[in-house]
Amino acid sequence: MMTLNGGHKDCLLLLSVILLFACVVHQGWAGISMTPDGLIYASISLYSALGEGSFWFPYSVFDEPAFHHHPPLVFGLQSLFFRLLGTGFWVENVYQIVLLLQTIWLLTNIWGRRGGWYVIFLWLTMPTVALIYTDNFLEVTLTLFAVMSVWAQQRAVTARASGGWLLLAALAIVLGFLSKGPVALFPLVAVSVLNWRDHASISVILKQQCQLVALVLGMAGLLMLWEPARLSMSRYFEYQLLGTFKGLMPQVHGRDFLLLTAVRNLAPALLLTLGLAFWLKEKPTRESVAWLVIALSALLPMFLSPRQFVWYIAPCLPFFALAFASVLRKPVEVAAARLPAQVALLPGLLAVVFVYLAVTAFGTADNDYEEIRDADALSELIQPGESIGTCQSTDDFYRLFLYLARRHQIAVLPHLQADYIICNQSPGAAFVPARIVLESTGLYVTEQIRQ
Repeated sequence: MMTLNGGHKDCLLLLSVILLFACVVHQGWAGISMTPDGLIYASISLYSALGEGSFWFPYSVFDEPAFHHHPPLVFGLQSLFFRLLGTGFWVENVYQIVLLLQTIWLLTNIWGRRGGWYVIFLWLTMPTVALIYTDNFLEVTLTLFAVMSVWAQQRAVTARASGGWLLLAALAIVLGFLSKGPVALFPLVAVSVLNWRDHASISVILKQQCQLVALVLGMAGLLMLWEPARLSMSRYFEYQLLGTFKGLMPQVHGRDFLLLTAVRNLAPALLLTLGLAFWLKEKPTRESVAWLVIALSALLPMFLSPRQFVWYIAPCLPFFALAFASVLRKPVEVAAARLPAQVALLPGLLAVVFVYLAVTAFGTADNDYEEIRDADALSELIQPGESIGTCQSTDDFYRLFLYLARRHQIAVLPHLQADYIICNQSPGAAFVPARIVLESTGLYVTEQIRQ
Protein backbone atom coordinates (compact mmCIF):
# COMPACT_ATOMS: atom_id res chain seq x y z
CA MET A 1 0.00 0.00 0.00
CA MET A 2 1.24 3.46 -0.91
CA THR A 3 2.29 5.61 2.05
CA LEU A 4 2.83 9.37 1.98
CA ASN A 5 4.31 11.62 4.62
CA GLY A 6 3.09 15.14 5.36
CA GLY A 7 5.59 16.76 3.01
CA HIS A 8 4.49 14.59 0.09
CA LYS A 9 0.84 15.41 0.74
CA ASP A 10 1.65 19.11 0.85
CA CYS A 11 3.31 18.94 -2.56
CA LEU A 12 0.40 16.98 -4.02
CA LEU A 13 -2.11 19.47 -2.62
CA LEU A 14 -0.11 22.41 -4.01
CA LEU A 15 0.06 20.77 -7.43
CA SER A 16 -3.68 20.07 -7.27
CA VAL A 17 -4.46 23.71 -6.43
CA ILE A 18 -2.36 24.92 -9.37
CA LEU A 19 -3.98 22.45 -11.77
CA LEU A 20 -7.46 23.35 -10.53
CA PHE A 21 -6.69 27.00 -11.22
CA ALA A 22 -5.40 26.03 -14.67
CA CYS A 23 -8.68 24.23 -15.40
CA VAL A 24 -10.65 27.33 -14.41
CA VAL A 25 -8.60 29.72 -16.60
CA HIS A 26 -7.89 27.31 -19.47
CA GLN A 27 -9.69 29.48 -22.04
CA GLY A 28 -7.55 32.47 -21.15
CA TRP A 29 -4.35 30.48 -21.57
CA ALA A 30 -5.33 28.50 -24.67
CA GLY A 31 -7.61 30.97 -26.48
CA ILE A 32 -6.87 34.00 -28.65
CA SER A 33 -9.16 36.64 -27.11
CA MET A 34 -7.63 39.25 -24.82
CA THR A 35 -8.46 42.56 -23.20
CA PRO A 36 -7.21 45.75 -24.92
CA ASP A 37 -4.50 46.38 -22.32
CA GLY A 38 -3.08 42.91 -22.74
CA LEU A 39 -3.09 43.27 -26.52
CA ILE A 40 -1.26 46.60 -26.28
CA TYR A 41 1.48 45.22 -24.02
CA ALA A 42 1.92 42.05 -26.08
CA SER A 43 2.11 44.07 -29.31
CA ILE A 44 4.77 46.40 -27.89
CA SER A 45 6.79 43.42 -26.66
CA LEU A 46 6.46 41.70 -30.04
CA TYR A 47 7.56 44.78 -31.95
CA SER A 48 10.51 45.13 -29.57
CA ALA A 49 11.49 41.54 -30.34
CA LEU A 50 11.32 42.39 -34.05
CA GLY A 51 13.78 45.25 -33.56
CA GLU A 52 11.39 48.20 -33.45
CA GLY A 53 12.11 50.93 -30.90
CA SER A 54 14.53 50.48 -28.01
CA PHE A 55 14.34 49.38 -24.37
CA TRP A 56 13.85 52.88 -22.94
CA PHE A 57 11.81 54.10 -25.91
CA PRO A 58 9.55 51.18 -26.87
CA TYR A 59 7.69 51.13 -30.16
CA SER A 60 4.11 52.34 -29.75
CA VAL A 61 1.15 50.91 -31.63
CA PHE A 62 -0.40 54.36 -31.32
CA ASP A 63 0.49 57.37 -33.44
CA GLU A 64 3.26 58.63 -31.15
CA PRO A 65 7.09 58.53 -31.14
CA ALA A 66 7.39 55.98 -28.29
CA PHE A 67 5.27 54.30 -25.64
CA HIS A 68 5.65 56.06 -22.28
CA HIS A 69 2.29 55.22 -20.73
CA HIS A 70 4.18 52.84 -18.41
CA PRO A 71 7.81 52.07 -17.54
CA PRO A 72 9.50 49.77 -20.07
CA LEU A 73 10.76 46.72 -18.17
CA VAL A 74 7.80 44.40 -18.81
CA PHE A 75 8.07 44.94 -22.56
CA GLY A 76 11.78 44.21 -22.48
CA LEU A 77 11.31 41.00 -20.49
CA GLN A 78 8.38 39.77 -22.56
CA SER A 79 10.20 40.53 -25.80
CA LEU A 80 12.77 37.89 -24.80
CA PHE A 81 9.99 35.29 -24.89
CA PHE A 82 8.95 36.43 -28.37
CA ARG A 83 12.54 36.22 -29.58
CA LEU A 84 12.82 32.72 -28.17
CA LEU A 85 9.38 31.30 -29.03
CA GLY A 86 8.22 33.27 -32.09
CA THR A 87 5.12 35.37 -32.69
CA GLY A 88 2.39 32.86 -31.78
CA PHE A 89 -0.67 34.04 -29.87
CA TRP A 90 0.31 31.82 -26.95
CA VAL A 91 3.72 33.40 -26.24
CA GLU A 92 2.44 35.99 -23.77
CA ASN A 93 0.51 33.21 -22.02
CA VAL A 94 3.72 31.23 -21.57
CA TYR A 95 5.23 34.37 -20.04
CA GLN A 96 2.31 34.66 -17.61
CA ILE A 97 2.47 30.99 -16.61
CA VAL A 98 6.23 31.12 -16.00
CA LEU A 99 5.88 34.20 -13.78
CA LEU A 100 2.90 32.68 -11.97
CA LEU A 101 4.93 29.58 -11.09
CA GLN A 102 7.84 31.74 -9.93
CA THR A 103 5.50 33.75 -7.71
CA ILE A 104 3.99 30.57 -6.27
CA TRP A 105 7.47 29.24 -5.47
CA LEU A 106 8.37 32.45 -3.65
CA LEU A 107 5.10 32.51 -1.69
CA THR A 108 5.49 28.93 -0.52
CA ASN A 109 9.06 29.72 0.54
CA ILE A 110 7.85 32.78 2.45
CA TRP A 111 5.33 30.58 4.20
CA GLY A 112 8.10 28.14 5.10
CA ARG A 113 6.75 25.06 6.81
CA ARG A 114 3.93 22.82 5.64
CA GLY A 115 0.65 24.29 4.49
CA GLY A 116 1.86 26.53 1.66
CA TRP A 117 -0.78 25.01 -0.59
CA TYR A 118 -3.47 26.77 1.49
CA VAL A 119 -1.88 30.19 0.95
CA ILE A 120 -1.86 29.57 -2.81
CA PHE A 121 -5.45 28.31 -2.68
CA LEU A 122 -6.66 31.49 -0.97
CA TRP A 123 -4.69 33.67 -3.37
CA LEU A 124 -5.81 31.94 -6.57
CA THR A 125 -9.48 32.07 -5.57
CA MET A 126 -9.39 35.89 -5.58
CA PRO A 127 -11.07 36.92 -8.88
CA THR A 128 -8.51 39.54 -9.94
CA VAL A 129 -5.76 36.91 -9.92
CA ALA A 130 -7.49 34.94 -12.68
CA LEU A 131 -7.92 38.18 -14.65
CA ILE A 132 -4.32 39.38 -14.58
CA TYR A 133 -2.77 35.97 -15.29
CA THR A 134 -4.89 35.41 -18.41
CA ASP A 135 -4.89 38.89 -19.96
CA ASN A 136 -1.21 39.90 -19.90
CA PHE A 137 -1.44 42.74 -17.40
CA LEU A 138 1.66 44.52 -16.08
CA GLU A 139 0.63 43.44 -12.58
CA VAL A 140 1.85 39.91 -13.36
CA THR A 141 5.44 41.13 -13.40
CA LEU A 142 4.89 43.68 -10.63
CA THR A 143 3.46 41.02 -8.30
CA LEU A 144 6.46 38.77 -8.90
CA PHE A 145 8.94 41.50 -7.96
CA ALA A 146 6.88 42.59 -4.93
CA VAL A 147 6.75 39.03 -3.57
CA MET A 148 10.44 38.55 -4.41
CA SER A 149 11.38 41.66 -2.42
CA VAL A 150 9.39 40.56 0.64
CA TRP A 151 10.86 37.06 0.38
CA ALA A 152 14.39 38.52 0.34
CA GLN A 153 13.56 40.80 3.28
CA GLN A 154 12.30 37.85 5.28
CA ARG A 155 15.58 36.09 4.59
CA ALA A 156 17.44 39.24 5.67
CA VAL A 157 15.52 39.31 8.95
CA THR A 158 16.45 35.72 9.81
CA ALA A 159 19.97 35.59 8.34
CA ARG A 160 23.14 36.38 10.22
CA ALA A 161 24.49 38.38 7.28
CA SER A 162 21.59 40.43 5.93
CA GLY A 163 23.41 42.68 3.46
CA GLY A 164 23.10 40.45 0.40
CA TRP A 165 19.43 39.77 1.01
CA LEU A 166 18.67 43.46 1.46
CA LEU A 167 20.51 44.16 -1.79
CA LEU A 168 18.30 41.63 -3.58
CA ALA A 169 15.19 43.10 -1.93
CA ALA A 170 16.15 46.60 -3.08
CA LEU A 171 16.83 45.38 -6.60
CA ALA A 172 13.40 43.72 -6.74
CA ILE A 173 11.74 46.99 -5.66
CA VAL A 174 13.58 48.94 -8.38
CA LEU A 175 12.62 46.31 -10.98
CA GLY A 176 9.02 46.51 -9.79
CA PHE A 177 9.14 50.29 -10.19
CA LEU A 178 10.43 49.84 -13.74
CA SER A 179 7.46 47.54 -14.35
CA LYS A 180 4.55 49.66 -13.05
CA GLY A 181 5.84 52.76 -11.25
CA PRO A 182 5.42 53.99 -7.64
CA VAL A 183 2.92 51.28 -6.68
CA ALA A 184 5.96 48.96 -6.47
CA LEU A 185 7.38 50.83 -3.44
CA PHE A 186 5.13 49.30 -0.78
CA PRO A 187 7.52 46.39 0.04
CA LEU A 188 9.81 48.97 1.63
CA VAL A 189 7.85 48.56 4.87
CA ALA A 190 8.27 44.78 5.02
CA VAL A 191 11.68 44.65 6.70
CA SER A 192 10.45 46.68 9.69
CA VAL A 193 7.17 44.77 9.96
CA LEU A 194 8.88 41.37 9.76
CA ASN A 195 11.46 42.41 12.35
CA TRP A 196 8.59 43.48 14.62
CA ARG A 197 6.98 40.08 14.04
CA ASP A 198 10.18 38.40 15.24
CA HIS A 199 10.52 40.68 18.29
CA ALA A 200 13.66 42.44 17.03
CA SER A 201 14.98 45.49 18.83
CA ILE A 202 14.29 49.03 17.67
CA SER A 203 17.94 49.47 16.73
CA VAL A 204 17.88 46.44 14.44
CA ILE A 205 14.63 47.59 12.84
CA LEU A 206 15.97 51.09 12.17
CA LYS A 207 19.31 49.78 10.90
CA GLN A 208 17.82 47.40 8.32
CA GLN A 209 15.12 49.85 7.30
CA CYS A 210 17.66 52.59 6.63
CA GLN A 211 19.89 50.15 4.74
CA LEU A 212 17.02 49.08 2.49
CA VAL A 213 15.90 52.64 1.75
CA ALA A 214 19.50 53.70 1.05
CA LEU A 215 20.00 50.79 -1.35
CA VAL A 216 16.80 51.58 -3.27
CA LEU A 217 17.66 55.28 -3.51
CA GLY A 218 21.21 54.46 -4.52
CA MET A 219 20.15 52.10 -7.30
CA ALA A 220 17.53 54.53 -8.57
CA GLY A 221 20.00 57.41 -8.44
CA LEU A 222 22.63 55.50 -10.41
CA LEU A 223 20.03 54.52 -12.98
CA MET A 224 18.89 58.11 -13.43
CA LEU A 225 22.47 59.16 -14.25
CA TRP A 226 21.97 57.33 -17.54
CA GLU A 227 20.35 59.79 -19.92
CA PRO A 228 18.06 57.38 -21.84
CA ALA A 229 16.67 56.05 -18.55
CA ARG A 230 16.19 59.55 -17.18
CA LEU A 231 14.40 60.80 -20.30
CA SER A 232 12.19 57.71 -20.51
CA MET A 233 11.10 57.81 -16.88
CA SER A 234 10.55 61.59 -16.92
CA ARG A 235 8.19 61.21 -19.86
CA TYR A 236 6.38 58.44 -18.02
CA PHE A 237 5.96 60.69 -14.97
CA GLU A 238 4.70 63.58 -17.09
CA TYR A 239 2.26 61.52 -19.11
CA GLN A 240 0.91 58.96 -16.64
CA LEU A 241 1.38 60.23 -13.09
CA LEU A 242 0.98 63.97 -13.53
CA GLY A 243 -1.69 63.37 -16.15
CA THR A 244 -3.69 61.25 -13.71
CA PHE A 245 -3.65 63.75 -10.86
CA LYS A 246 -4.33 66.68 -13.21
CA GLY A 247 -7.40 64.87 -14.54
CA LEU A 248 -5.98 64.53 -18.06
CA MET A 249 -6.20 60.72 -18.14
CA PRO A 250 -9.52 58.94 -18.68
CA GLN A 251 -11.08 58.16 -15.29
CA VAL A 252 -13.43 55.25 -15.85
CA HIS A 253 -13.63 54.31 -12.17
CA GLY A 254 -13.00 56.17 -8.91
CA ARG A 255 -11.95 55.34 -5.37
CA ASP A 256 -15.31 53.80 -4.47
CA PHE A 257 -14.69 51.25 -7.23
CA LEU A 258 -11.36 50.28 -5.64
CA LEU A 259 -13.11 49.68 -2.31
CA LEU A 260 -15.77 47.52 -3.99
CA THR A 261 -13.06 45.59 -5.86
CA ALA A 262 -11.22 44.94 -2.59
CA VAL A 263 -14.39 43.62 -0.96
CA ARG A 264 -15.14 41.33 -3.90
CA ASN A 265 -11.63 39.87 -3.85
CA LEU A 266 -11.14 39.54 -0.13
CA ALA A 267 -14.61 38.71 1.19
CA PRO A 268 -14.65 34.96 0.30
CA ALA A 269 -11.22 34.25 1.81
CA LEU A 270 -11.92 36.46 4.82
CA LEU A 271 -15.29 34.83 5.55
CA LEU A 272 -13.76 31.36 5.18
CA THR A 273 -10.97 32.34 7.58
CA LEU A 274 -13.34 33.84 10.15
CA GLY A 275 -15.68 30.86 9.98
CA LEU A 276 -12.92 28.26 10.40
CA ALA A 277 -11.17 30.32 13.08
CA PHE A 278 -14.42 30.57 15.07
CA TRP A 279 -15.13 26.85 14.69
CA LEU A 280 -11.57 25.78 15.58
CA LYS A 281 -11.13 28.50 18.24
CA GLU A 282 -8.08 29.99 16.52
CA LYS A 283 -7.05 33.61 17.01
CA PRO A 284 -4.99 36.05 14.92
CA THR A 285 -1.28 35.79 15.65
CA ARG A 286 1.58 38.25 15.51
CA GLU A 287 2.44 36.73 12.14
CA SER A 288 -1.03 37.30 10.70
CA VAL A 289 -0.99 40.92 11.88
CA ALA A 290 2.38 41.45 10.19
CA TRP A 291 1.17 40.15 6.84
CA LEU A 292 -2.01 42.22 7.17
CA VAL A 293 0.04 45.39 7.71
CA ILE A 294 2.13 44.66 4.61
CA ALA A 295 -1.02 43.98 2.57
CA LEU A 296 -2.63 47.22 3.74
CA SER A 297 0.55 49.15 2.95
CA ALA A 298 -0.01 48.07 -0.65
CA LEU A 299 -3.77 48.66 -0.73
CA LEU A 300 -4.32 51.92 1.15
CA PRO A 301 -1.97 54.16 -0.91
CA MET A 302 -3.93 53.16 -4.01
CA PHE A 303 -6.81 55.30 -2.74
CA LEU A 304 -4.68 58.38 -3.40
CA SER A 305 -5.23 57.92 -7.12
CA PRO A 306 -8.52 59.21 -8.57
CA ARG A 307 -8.19 56.68 -11.42
CA GLN A 308 -8.91 53.02 -10.68
CA PHE A 309 -9.25 49.72 -12.51
CA VAL A 310 -9.99 46.23 -11.21
CA TRP A 311 -6.44 44.95 -11.80
CA TYR A 312 -4.76 47.70 -9.76
CA ILE A 313 -5.43 45.75 -6.57
CA ALA A 314 -3.41 42.69 -7.65
CA PRO A 315 -0.05 43.34 -5.90
CA CYS A 316 -1.57 43.35 -2.39
CA LEU A 317 -3.54 40.09 -2.78
CA PRO A 318 -0.71 37.60 -2.04
CA PHE A 319 -0.11 39.29 1.31
CA PHE A 320 -3.78 39.19 2.27
CA ALA A 321 -3.65 35.46 1.48
CA LEU A 322 -0.65 35.09 3.80
CA ALA A 323 -2.47 37.04 6.51
CA PHE A 324 -5.62 34.93 6.31
CA ALA A 325 -3.76 31.62 6.05
CA SER A 326 -1.49 32.35 9.01
CA VAL A 327 -4.52 32.47 11.32
CA LEU A 328 -5.09 28.80 10.53
CA ARG A 329 -1.47 27.63 10.19
CA LYS A 330 -1.66 24.75 12.69
CA PRO A 331 -5.09 23.36 11.68
CA VAL A 332 -4.10 23.40 8.00
CA GLU A 333 -0.92 21.44 8.71
CA VAL A 334 -2.81 18.88 10.79
CA ALA A 335 -5.64 18.48 8.27
CA ALA A 336 -3.25 17.92 5.35
CA ALA A 337 -1.32 15.27 7.27
CA ARG A 338 -4.54 13.32 7.92
CA LEU A 339 -5.57 13.10 4.29
CA PRO A 340 -5.65 9.55 2.86
CA ALA A 341 -2.98 8.35 0.47
CA GLN A 342 -5.50 8.48 -2.38
CA VAL A 343 -4.84 12.23 -2.54
CA ALA A 344 -1.98 11.25 -4.86
CA LEU A 345 -4.55 10.55 -7.57
CA LEU A 346 -5.91 14.10 -7.56
CA PRO A 347 -3.14 15.87 -9.54
CA GLY A 348 -3.28 13.23 -12.26
CA LEU A 349 -7.04 13.56 -12.66
CA LEU A 350 -6.85 17.34 -12.78
CA ALA A 351 -3.99 17.22 -15.27
CA VAL A 352 -6.09 15.07 -17.62
CA VAL A 353 -9.01 17.49 -17.31
CA PHE A 354 -6.79 20.49 -17.96
CA VAL A 355 -5.16 18.94 -21.05
CA TYR A 356 -8.57 18.10 -22.49
CA LEU A 357 -9.93 21.59 -21.82
CA ALA A 358 -6.80 23.32 -23.16
CA VAL A 359 -6.67 21.24 -26.33
CA THR A 360 -10.33 21.83 -27.13
CA ALA A 361 -9.98 25.57 -26.47
CA PHE A 362 -6.63 26.06 -28.21
CA GLY A 363 -6.80 28.85 -30.76
CA THR A 364 -10.48 29.59 -30.16
CA ALA A 365 -12.08 32.92 -29.26
CA ASP A 366 -14.48 33.59 -26.42
CA ASN A 367 -14.85 37.31 -27.18
CA ASP A 368 -14.23 39.85 -29.98
CA TYR A 369 -15.29 37.36 -32.65
CA GLU A 370 -15.94 39.94 -35.35
CA GLU A 371 -12.74 41.87 -34.71
CA ILE A 372 -10.59 38.73 -34.84
CA ARG A 373 -12.20 37.56 -38.09
CA ASP A 374 -11.78 41.03 -39.60
CA ALA A 375 -8.11 41.20 -38.57
CA ASP A 376 -7.45 37.80 -40.13
CA ALA A 377 -9.27 38.83 -43.32
CA LEU A 378 -7.21 42.01 -43.61
CA SER A 379 -4.01 40.01 -43.15
CA GLU A 380 -4.75 38.34 -46.50
CA LEU A 381 -4.55 41.77 -48.17
CA ILE A 382 -1.80 43.47 -46.20
CA GLN A 383 1.60 42.07 -45.32
CA PRO A 384 3.11 42.17 -41.80
CA GLY A 385 5.03 45.38 -41.26
CA GLU A 386 2.82 47.36 -43.62
CA SER A 387 0.10 49.82 -42.65
CA ILE A 388 -3.52 50.57 -43.38
CA GLY A 389 -5.07 54.03 -43.29
CA THR A 390 -8.18 55.32 -41.56
CA CYS A 391 -10.39 58.36 -41.85
CA GLN A 392 -11.58 58.21 -38.23
CA SER A 393 -10.32 57.75 -34.70
CA THR A 394 -9.00 54.29 -33.89
CA ASP A 395 -11.24 54.46 -30.81
CA ASP A 396 -14.11 53.64 -33.17
CA PHE A 397 -12.61 50.24 -33.99
CA TYR A 398 -10.22 49.93 -31.04
CA ARG A 399 -10.16 46.16 -30.66
CA LEU A 400 -9.73 45.53 -34.39
CA PHE A 401 -6.87 48.02 -34.39
CA LEU A 402 -5.18 46.13 -31.54
CA TYR A 403 -5.72 42.65 -33.01
CA LEU A 404 -4.16 43.86 -36.27
CA ALA A 405 -1.08 44.95 -34.35
CA ARG A 406 -0.78 41.84 -32.16
CA ARG A 407 -1.80 39.09 -34.56
CA HIS A 408 -0.45 40.43 -37.84
CA GLN A 409 1.92 43.35 -37.08
CA ILE A 410 -0.20 45.67 -39.23
CA ALA A 411 -0.22 49.33 -38.19
CA VAL A 412 -3.25 51.62 -38.55
CA LEU A 413 -2.28 55.22 -39.29
CA PRO A 414 -4.53 58.30 -39.44
CA HIS A 415 -4.07 59.21 -43.09
CA LEU A 416 -5.50 58.47 -46.55
CA GLN A 417 -2.19 57.68 -48.26
CA ALA A 418 -2.66 53.90 -48.10
CA ASP A 419 -4.25 51.53 -50.60
CA TYR A 420 -6.75 50.31 -47.99
CA ILE A 421 -8.70 52.61 -45.68
CA ILE A 422 -10.80 51.67 -42.64
CA CYS A 423 -13.75 54.04 -42.60
CA ASN A 424 -17.45 53.94 -41.74
CA GLN A 425 -18.22 55.97 -44.86
CA SER A 426 -16.49 56.69 -48.16
CA PRO A 427 -13.21 58.54 -47.50
CA GLY A 428 -13.27 60.23 -50.92
CA ALA A 429 -13.82 59.89 -54.65
CA ALA A 430 -10.59 57.96 -55.11
CA PHE A 431 -11.88 55.04 -53.00
CA VAL A 432 -14.50 52.38 -53.53
CA PRO A 433 -15.82 49.67 -51.18
CA ALA A 434 -13.45 46.70 -50.94
CA ARG A 435 -14.47 43.27 -52.13
CA ILE A 436 -13.88 41.95 -48.61
CA VAL A 437 -16.66 43.12 -46.31
CA LEU A 438 -15.63 43.59 -42.69
CA GLU A 439 -18.06 42.79 -39.89
CA SER A 440 -17.00 45.46 -37.40
CA THR A 441 -16.36 48.48 -39.63
CA GLY A 442 -16.11 49.60 -43.26
CA LEU A 443 -13.22 48.99 -45.65
CA TYR A 444 -12.40 51.02 -48.76
CA VAL A 445 -9.76 50.58 -51.42
CA THR A 446 -8.38 52.60 -54.32
CA GLU A 447 -9.99 51.79 -57.66
CA GLN A 448 -6.60 50.79 -59.07
CA ILE A 449 -6.05 48.17 -56.38
CA ARG A 450 -9.58 46.79 -56.69
CA GLN A 451 -9.17 46.37 -60.44
